[in-house]
Parts: sequence; structure tokens; C-alpha cells
Amino acid sequence: ESDTLVGFVRGITDHTSNGYISMVVVAPDYRNQGIGRKLVEELTTKNTGITWVLRASRDGAKEFFAHLGFVMSTDAMELTRQ
Repeated sequence: ESDTLVGFVRGITDHTSNGYISMVVVAPDYRNQGIGRKLVEELTTKNTGITWVLRASRDGAKEFFAHLGFVMSTDAMELTRQ
């Protein structure tokens, strides 16, 4: 057992219908071991009535989330900061 933090997921939800995944981080030495997948699964499977959204702009993010069942949305909009 270790006290080393190797990864985390940050999600925001109303616990009713909407959720946003703002960040999934896994330490470089621990990547490709299923840790990120497990973190996202733990977050998103607690309440199956929630629609989760996220931004998948980093390299490999679209593929990572597609393997977890996420699909591209045609409904999302954004207001970017100036």
C-alpha cells in the first residue's frame, strides 16, 4: 500500500441529469494501466440518468473517451473567454 497519488478525475454534476468531466489526470509513470478508465467509469456509472459532457481537445482524448462509450455531440455550444 502506498500514499502516492497516481491519478484523479474532476466531475461536476447536479446529481439529476447533467454532468461535466473537467479533468482526468494520471501520472506519467502510471499511464496505460487502466487507471484513467477506472476513474471515469467510477464517476459516470453511479447514476445512469446523468448525461456527461466534456471537452476532448487534447491529443488522444477523443479516442480515450470513445472507448468508454462517449460520442461526439451535435448539441454543445461554448462561449470562449477573451
